[in-house]
Amino acid sequence: MSKLSVKEIRTEVHRLFERHPGGMRRGDVVTEITEMYPETPRGTIATTVSTYLNGDDDFEKTGYAFFKLQLSEAAVHTEPSDPVIVVHAADSAKQETVTENDFYKPFGDWLRDDAAEVTEAVALGGIILRGKWNTPDVIGTLRSKPSDLFKFETIIVSAEIKVDANQAITAFGQAASY
Repeated sequence: MSKLSVKEIRTEVHRLFERHPGGMRRGDVVTEITEMYPETPRGTIATTVSTYLNGDDDFEKTGYAFFKLQLSEAAVHTEPSDPVIVVHAADSAKQETVTENDFYKPFGDWLRDDAAEVTEAVALGGIILRGKWNTPDVIGTLRSKPSDLFKFETIIVSAEIKVDANQAITAFGQAASY
């Protein structure tokens, strides 16, 4: 296979959204196209996808970096699709224990790739800097790029992850202390 042109990338974006009528995150679109066409540079795909989704009337932004294909008049009046059924395992022995560590790297990746809130992210976690309140779980930086029209100072972002909802205030206090 050869590299995709901008027009071919846009065609692939449309195909992906037709297969995912509920919508997709921009980062997931970029990842899927990159996996299907590894010879096309990820940067080219990311730039084309972002420009296309934000500038085309066929797409509706329903959340931060989350887009949905606009429905045509004919599609609005069709029969509703079957509901999605979620099945939970009844056997409690098969349940896995989830720890905060499981979320550090995926959250850092999400913060960088999907949310686009940082340009770099590192998962630290644990007690690396001698104390529970001294080490953020994820730390990132947002820096202006040479291509940015408006330059800004580097912004540092820290995140504290808790798997227990009762620890929200502790998480806020820890994140604020960083």
